[in-house]
Amino acid sequence: MDKDFMLHYFNKAVQPEWEELLKTPRYQPAASKRDAIAREFFRMLNDEQKRKYLDLESAAISAECDIAEALYMKGAADREMMIR
Repeated sequence: MDKDFMLHYFNKAVQPEWEELLKTPRYQPAASKRDAIAREFFRMLNDEQKRKYLDLESAAISAECDIAEALYMKGAADREMMIR
């Protein structure tokens, strides 16, 4: 399996689909509520706590992206094996 080809496909075809899905009316109310809760949460934190929280959140998002990519690559590899 050509990993570079599959990653290119993921970045050009799959990821934009998710970005479009996030713009749908069904997603927007949930996102608005989540954002309001996050703003209220941040008002309760001091600067050091905010910085630490954002660092942890960034690490978690990065890990989630890596997991999603790994799952996609696993599925692509399985599909390639089924085709052969």
